[in-house]
Amino acid sequence: APENARNWIKAWFGPVRHCPEAEGRRIIEVVQAALLVRCREVYSHQYANPADVCRVSLGAGAEVVFLGVLPGRRLSLEASYGYMLFANGVPLGYGGVTSLLGQGNIGINVFDEFRRGESAFLFAGVLGAAHRVFGCERFVVNPYQFGADNAEAIKSGAFWFYYRLGFRPVDDRIRRRAAAEFARIAAGRNRRTPAALLREFARCDLELALPGFGARPRFKEHWLAVLAAGATGVLATQQSES
Repeated sequence: APENARNWIKAWFGPVRHCPEAEGRRIIEVVQAALLVRCREVYSHQYANPADVCRVSLGAGAEVVFLGVLPGRRLSLEASYGYMLFANGVPLGYGGVTSLLGQGNIGINVFDEFRRGESAFLFAGVLGAAHRVFGCERFVVNPYQFGADNAEAIKSGAFWFYYRLGFRPVDDRIRRRAAAEFARIAAGRNRRTPAALLREFARCDLELALPGFGARPRFKEHWLAVLAAGATGVLATQQSES
């Protein structure tokens, strides 16, 4: 149940270890190789900082490795970290978490050959680890992660992957449509959701707020662009006056 999942994520606890730089460098090489052979390149993984690598055990041989970004490549406001999931040293998938003011923009991509395994359990562990390491109390998934201009996400039914963990559309109308469709699926009536409907669901963010966050205000992501534009304007004015 979604409420049980939220409680489990908030209460999650596992060993966290910050890696020495030499170990961090070796891990980054493995991560980048795992993405390279799949013709994928991710900013936070490509510019990972060997001095900012953190290993978090998820139990049963699984772990998530968080990769900080090199100082010269960091975002101005948010703390951006990539991550790679491993099981007994084998890369299973990757994603990223960008945190600010207790909120974390997050997503996951499990490699094709491992999607029929314990993907949901592992991602719940990633959420628990992000809550513990970065203090995230609310998680946001942007539409691209589950279908907007992303045929792979539509084909895999990524929306339902997040939905079953307790993520819900932030738009009330889409939230109601998704709830009705989930009830239809649960009743056993044609269990596959049409691609057109999944694309409709991908018109807004998904969110998962942990217990206790509800009373706090949401930080809307569009303010990042507004603040960045404002800061750029101030710097540009100072540059022209100097």
